[in-house]
Amino acid sequence: MAAAQISKQRSAREETKHMALITNYQLLITKNRNGQIMLFTVLVISALFLSVTAIAGLLMNYQLRQVTNIADAAKAVFAADAATERALFVVFRCNGGSPVVPGGYPGNDLKDSGFCDALAKQFADDQTPPVLPEFFNNATYKLIIETDCGSGTHVPTADISTADCIKAAGQAGKSTRAFGIFF
Repeated sequence: MAAAQISKQRSAREETKHMALITNYQLLITKNRNGQIMLFTVLVISALFLSVTAIAGLLMNYQLRQVTNIADAAKAVFAADAATERALFVVFRCNGGSPVVPGGYPGNDLKDSGFCDALAKQFADDQTPPVLPEFFNNATYKLIIETDCGSGTHVPTADISTADCIKAAGQAGKSTRAFGIFF
């Protein structure tokens, strides 16, 4: 019986050693998994920061582009305004019946001085828009005076009684701004 008891004690010790080895192995696996989880967490957080930084850089790029376009937008607005003023001058002063400005104004004799005739010569007979002036800021404009709004046909001889609308679009760089006057 003593041999059986010794055998049981050995198997209990071996089982205890075996259980200790299994426990140590499980701890070893758990420690390795903790390292993997930490590594995975670091990678996910790094990817998140990279994404946020890329999006912030893209938004900053758009804002910088918009800031540089503000100068071009202002040039385009002023070019469109110049086109509108030119069209109003042609409609009211050159093609109109009587001067709109009060007497004594130095511009009253523009119609009789030949200025309007010189301006009218800039308009081609085939109803193309007027020759564009050169701006020092490299802005341009397109001008159309229409007797039938929406037709797209420029009528250089339109006066206040026949003009239906004036369309002016100024352009500078990639910015375009437009004005419209409807009678």
